[in-house]
Amino acid sequence: MTRYNPVGGKIVGDGIKEKYYSNRNLYEGNTSAYIMAGDRPHIRLCRNRNIFGTLRMFKDGKPLDLFDDVRLEYIPNVVRWTVREGGSSFDLTVTTPGDGLGFVLQVKPETKISFIFRGIAEKKPDPVSDSSQEYGAGPSPDWNLSIFSSDRSLLSTEFDPSWMNSNNSGTESGVCYIENNELGTVYGNSGRVYLVSDEETCEENGVISGNFTGMLAAGFTVPENIEGLYKAGIERGKRISAMLEVDTPDDYINAAAQAAAAEMDAAWHPPKMMHGNLCWNSPFVGWMVHGQHIIGQHDRSMATLETYARAQVKEDVKRGFSRDGSGTIPSGDSRFYGQGYIAEDQFFYNMQTQFFHQMISAWRYSGSEKMGEILRESLRLHLKREDECFDPEGSGLYESVINTWPSDSVYTPGGAVEETCFVYYAYKTLAEMTEGKERERCLQKAAKIKKAFEERLWIPERGYPGEFVERFGNHRLHRDSWIYAAFLPIECELTDIFTAAQCIDYPGWALKKGSNGLFWISNWTPGIWSVRECSSGENMQLAIAGFKAGKADSSLKILSDFSRNALNKETPGELTYPVIEAAVQIARAIVEGLFGYRPDYPNGKVLFSPSIPASWERANIKTPDFELNYTLTHIKVKLTRPARIVLRTRLYAEKLINTEGAVSTRLIPGIGGMILEADMGFGSEAILDLNVSGFRDFDAPEVLNSLPDDMSGIYDPQNSASTPWGHHMMFRKTPGGWYREVLLDLGKDPKEEELLTRQREPIPKNPVFESVDLTGSMNADVCEIFKQKYVSLRSDTGCHAEIGYDGFSLWTFNFWGIKPPELKIDRYGTVKSDSGIPVYISDGKKNVVFASLWDNYPDSVEIPVEKAGRMICLAVAGSTNPNLCGIENAVITFRYENGETEKLPLVNPKNYIQLCPYPMRASESGGPDRSDVFNPVDAELMNDFTPEILPLGDKLRALLIKWPMKKDMKLDSVKLEAVSPDIVVGIIAATVVK
Repeated sequence: MTRYNPVGGKIVGDGIKEKYYSNRNLYEGNTSAYIMAGDRPHIRLCRNRNIFGTLRMFKDGKPLDLFDDVRLEYIPNVVRWTVREGGSSFDLTVTTPGDGLGFVLQVKPETKISFIFRGIAEKKPDPVSDSSQEYGAGPSPDWNLSIFSSDRSLLSTEFDPSWMNSNNSGTESGVCYIENNELGTVYGNSGRVYLVSDEETCEENGVISGNFTGMLAAGFTVPENIEGLYKAGIERGKRISAMLEVDTPDDYINAAAQAAAAEMDAAWHPPKMMHGNLCWNSPFVGWMVHGQHIIGQHDRSMATLETYARAQVKEDVKRGFSRDGSGTIPSGDSRFYGQGYIAEDQFFYNMQTQFFHQMISAWRYSGSEKMGEILRESLRLHLKREDECFDPEGSGLYESVINTWPSDSVYTPGGAVEETCFVYYAYKTLAEMTEGKERERCLQKAAKIKKAFEERLWIPERGYPGEFVERFGNHRLHRDSWIYAAFLPIECELTDIFTAAQCIDYPGWALKKGSNGLFWISNWTPGIWSVRECSSGENMQLAIAGFKAGKADSSLKILSDFSRNALNKETPGELTYPVIEAAVQIARAIVEGLFGYRPDYPNGKVLFSPSIPASWERANIKTPDFELNYTLTHIKVKLTRPARIVLRTRLYAEKLINTEGAVSTRLIPGIGGMILEADMGFGSEAILDLNVSGFRDFDAPEVLNSLPDDMSGIYDPQNSASTPWGHHMMFRKTPGGWYREVLLDLGKDPKEEELLTRQREPIPKNPVFESVDLTGSMNADVCEIFKQKYVSLRSDTGCHAEIGYDGFSLWTFNFWGIKPPELKIDRYGTVKSDSGIPVYISDGKKNVVFASLWDNYPDSVEIPVEKAGRMICLAVAGSTNPNLCGIENAVITFRYENGETEKLPLVNPKNYIQLCPYPMRASESGGPDRSDVFNPVDAELMNDFTPEILPLGDKLRALLIKWPMKKDMKLDSVKLEAVSPDIVVGIIAATVVK
């Protein structure tokens, strides 16, 4: 049951108990003007963060917004209320005055409605409407009024008298207006709004009042021909609807498609796309927002490319690789901002990575020679910059530097999956666009990148790419990856049928699902801003990749769940909070994924590869570019522009007898069943009919808890027997010729379980505790850990996003004004833990034994113990961060008198976390505090956490790690070794339990 219901593409709210004001915007004229309508028959006219008048309506003296029985309908550009009382009803319909600014309102049948219209003011943010208010940040001036964050009170506020301050009213040529001279300095025309009714109106003291029986209109210029403006507004809505019309058995997807088209159209402010319609209503080069071509608006994509191509730096002037003052991002005079950089709407980001990927897609959609020429020249500069900034060593792996939205607080100090995938596809595309030696060079470069991806990022025994390879230290692959590792290799054509299936399988066993049916994007903690979100844009990209990989059912579930979520929010069809990316990607998931429209007009061909589930008897779509009508045995397509048409569809039949309409066909073994590929020849229309016998759905995966007894006919790319634990995927060749997935769940890693068991061993009975004297090994003050300058492990070449010079700050911290906390020890001498273990905390100037790969401290330190006992307890304190989760940060080696050793890896967050939480400002705005690993949102990630927490001060803690010692054998020493770059690890106390 959702708050709103989909009815024939409309979004309907009927019988809603809690009704809101201002919770459904209609966006106007591709500007930052909009109408705030919603559940209640009530209207605000707005521009940016300003209200330009509130319309309240009455029937027989009773405010319409207080009527109980009201039905809401929303379609693009139109909100309609059906007001019912006493067995009678009337409809109120509000829309835009065509492509202009203002609103037009019609009542049917004719009914006498009275009204008041008043209040032009800047809407001040609510006092404590989201966490950002607590820090005085408030909303960005680029935000519109947002009921989800800074302006939540508008949901329950009909009117605020303060909005009438500095308001005047008057008449001009017999037309009433209200105005605010202060806003007039910003918007001109004295900040004036005119109102016209089909009945008498009057104005007084900043208020327009009167009646209407048929129509009423307001605008920033005098509305003329109200009926014509109304019709133009309705037609505008139909024009937007026609950008993405979908008819499937899933009414939620049908309605979400319409909502997505409206939001995408609203975000187009010529010649650019806005980052969002509610928040960040300003142009960005990215993120994944440049999708106007998906809904057939190729002129818009062309205008965007031309604009940003002009802004691309052509001169080769900035060559250095300096960092900003914090050490977290490149400085303003570095190579990062040099030749190839788009010096507009990008700031300190590398958004253009995703931008060019989307422009390549737009070029394939349009086939425009002019677009190809502009894109070719821009890609040349872009890829030169990529090579020099993000892979200066020429390794074939490219570092990701704030190139996707979730990388806001994420950094990858080494070659990473995101940038590597994007660059690979860009080089492949540039090879298509060039000839001769340049083409050959691009192909060789792409081959080198693919080889590096397969040899250094791909994890063969698990079937997905790791997140990044460390540039320094031990050059390890960070295997605890995230959602980008699942969809980008498929998106950028680095996979085959088997590797694609393994990538799509990865989130299902490695990532958690939220209550909304969407995956959390990582397992990294703490989940401060961007690090671990349940974001819709990334999940839609996962669905797109899943459709392409043939995973129709699981991908459809993601798409359907998200579409349903959009109707279960306070805003009907909300797809854009906080940004437009979700609307763009859901449109793409429908067009390219579900219906499989993949045009390549520069090469004169269009592939249709619908990934429709067997349970659907029909599915239809229409955009300005194409139309597709689908049943299980009949596919009809129409193109606006002719091309060579190829159809590729799942065969839901026991046997294919023959086909009609194709030039040629072939059957391709898929995963779960056979795929029929049909060459339909060149043209604008194609019809494929399948004559079949029997019906069969695609095979569901075979799920096992042990290795199959019979391995004949099984393709085992992960060599599962070599790592007989955890999750694996195999493929069984069937008698029908296709492959069936075999999913293995072989349980937990026995070595990890043994380590957990040993660390969880209880304190022996009747213990005698003996402190280990660390004085001779201590080399630092733990409270000074973030007051050093960490410089040594930093490259002299390339451009990087990395940990700050203070060893604490992510790049966002400097941007937000976050400083490392002041650390202070409040407990000295013998301190007992909650479990009763005493440790000795030194009060000297040196109170910790630090090790680090930074030059500030030794890489490893060996601490003499020379004691026998039953257990040793180590108070460990050091630094780490969410980017270092799931991998050894350090290692403790226990060396006994006979030379035997035991090793305990310190893995974030299983048994190693930062010695202090982050400041709350780093947590997601408006959400719960996630600044520490111990928070309810990310609690599941701490299920295997083993140490006891030992508080040492208000913002300082140690981890009490227990380790059973070998019986009747003296422990000679404990060696502490830093393994990860970017961390400092320390031991501040040690106690032997006898």
